[in-house]
Amino acid sequence: MHNDSTPSPARRHDLDALRAFAMLLGIALHAALSFVRFPWIVQDSRQHDGFGLFFVAVHGFRMPLFFLLSGFFTAMLWRRRGLRSLLAQRVRRIVLPLGLCMVTFVPATTWVSGVALRSGMKSGATAPRKAAADVGIWRAVRQGDVGAIQGHLVDGADVDELHPQLEVTPLALAAVLGRVDVVDVLVRAGANVDARDGNGATALHGAAFFGHAGVVRRLIEGGADPNAQTDAGATAAESLATDWATTQFIAAIVGYPADRDRVLAGREEVAEALDGATGVSRPAPVDIWSAAQRGDVDAVEALLDAGTDVDGRHPESGGTPLAIAALFDQTDVVALLLRRGADVDARGGDGATALHAAAFFGRAGAAELLIEAGADLEARNGSGSTAGESLAATWELTEFIAGMIQIDVDEPEVMEGREQVAALLAERGSGGGVRPSPRSGRWVQRARRLMAASVFHHLWFLWFLCWLVPAFAVYALVADRVGWSGAPNWLVLSPARLLWLIPLTLAPQWYMGRVPGSFGPDTSAGLLPTPQVLLYYAIFFGFGAMYYDANDEVGRVGRWWRVSLPAALLVALPLGLASSMGELDALGKLGTPTSQRALSVAMQVTYAWAMTLGLMGLCRAVLTRERPWVRYVSDSSYWLYIAHLPLIIWAQLVVRHWHVPALLKFSLVCGVVTGALLLTYQTVVRYTALGTLLNGPRQRRSARASGSSSA
Repeated sequence: MHNDSTPSPARRHDLDALRAFAMLLGIALHAALSFVRFPWIVQDSRQHDGFGLFFVAVHGFRMPLFFLLSGFFTAMLWRRRGLRSLLAQRVRRIVLPLGLCMVTFVPATTWVSGVALRSGMKSGATAPRKAAADVGIWRAVRQGDVGAIQGHLVDGADVDELHPQLEVTPLALAAVLGRVDVVDVLVRAGANVDARDGNGATALHGAAFFGHAGVVRRLIEGGADPNAQTDAGATAAESLATDWATTQFIAAIVGYPADRDRVLAGREEVAEALDGATGVSRPAPVDIWSAAQRGDVDAVEALLDAGTDVDGRHPESGGTPLAIAALFDQTDVVALLLRRGADVDARGGDGATALHAAAFFGRAGAAELLIEAGADLEARNGSGSTAGESLAATWELTEFIAGMIQIDVDEPEVMEGREQVAALLAERGSGGGVRPSPRSGRWVQRARRLMAASVFHHLWFLWFLCWLVPAFAVYALVADRVGWSGAPNWLVLSPARLLWLIPLTLAPQWYMGRVPGSFGPDTSAGLLPTPQVLLYYAIFFGFGAMYYDANDEVGRVGRWWRVSLPAALLVALPLGLASSMGELDALGKLGTPTSQRALSVAMQVTYAWAMTLGLMGLCRAVLTRERPWVRYVSDSSYWLYIAHLPLIIWAQLVVRHWHVPALLKFSLVCGVVTGALLLTYQTVVRYTALGTLLNGPRQRRSARASGSSSA
């Protein structure tokens, strides 16, 4: 990654510093994530929208800038030392460090992430880690062996002892596992019913979370406080609203075989039990949308009889009960709603009808009922598509949408259902000839799994370089053979470069960032890089190589940084974010979903290039000569970045419940972690074999002085 330390009169101190800046920004970026409403491992109790803006502003240019500089220094090494030396150096600086990180920092990140996830769930449920070999009373609780439990208590076991690893009492563990008889024994033995675990949760939280109504009743009878709150401020009643994905995750950690229907039904019983407890307000009653999703015909009918609007739109998603029933293939509920007068063509928040939902996920049974009820086959959603046209959606998009709304989908099942929907539409003379997207072959499915698996965590960029450098080597071989000295300077150094760079980058960006409000390129941490992501960064890498060959001695690239940086931050960034979130409805034709998508992609690409080239110009203006402290930070940045993530997550865990401003906590996380890593760099990295591997050999100042004196 870093070039050899051999001095050179043409060393680009400005680009060295800029590369270090890009690396160190990554530390701040990851530190900010716990303060953002974002699915990060640690969720801080003090969050602020300003950190979300900081995140997208940095994410939009940081890695494009890094890959451009990597391309520049790769071309520099090739031109100065030859291809063989380049490949040898890249093996030492990239391949070997990545291999070492895969057995050190990547497992450390995985481990601390697991700790964070187990301790950071806002549901308030006890989420103990299953021990490899529980002994004594703990084993008896897991096995539900009441006799053994009583024997351990007679022998002097502490009924409220916290497990040294799991940080839960025997009572809390029994409550999570739903063992009423064990809970009864422990309560009678004097267990503290309100004892807290490591997250501040009580046994009542765990029992309520998994819908163990019998355990909840017994705990309340034993004096459990239903108003007790976890460290995250959640009561047992509030944990009932936890989504199923989170429930499944915690159940897997606990080792509890949670069944969705049983848990959800149990939570309703728990709500009744908690409703009768003093001072507790029962959570909102089951709503018609949830009942439609579960296929609870009786509940839907009861709600309609009580006056619930049959076409009421969900307060968040905007979907009608009919659309939600069709989406989840609850045909009995679809039939009931249609009989009760539901508007078959009612629109949801995205302009889609129930038929759109049924067609998209291949819900043939629901689609048939809707068509028979007179659904408008030519109705168009907010994106301008009919139900028939939605059949052609790619599996990648289908998986993405399913993940957003937490639907488990099976590709063969969805594709088969779409074929059936297509046949139904064809019978009615609709569908426009659109056929379902083809089912992926076995190899395509395997490739997707390799792309989806998170293997490299934050070190994915090193894996990308392991692909880009060999590709560059092929280019270098051809260039050496034909005597190619680089592209014409006007193509690289003049403003005309944007006429080809921006359109070229638009193509891969179009296939990224489809989540509303997202800004900037995707990441790809799988064993197989996502093609559009690799192509996107390859464009920046390639331009960096071209830029070196252009020999920009006077700094033509980035000379307009005083204009490009403000334009990027004040125009491209806000306009790109607004269009990504669909907030430009007032702009006429620009307000259509397709137009806003196109504008968002264009602004994201423009922002990336304007910031990247502008920062190059800024650093050229202020960092043309070597400064020892800047060189030191540049040398240390590689170590700081590859080692920072486990420490950042751990520090976020430590401060997440501190009652101090978010900015102060963010500053402490960044400062303490960076300071600790700088100390380790100076003491155990810089002048050791590890430092040589990362940055090339470094000599202590005293050794250099001694050498000069003796000379």
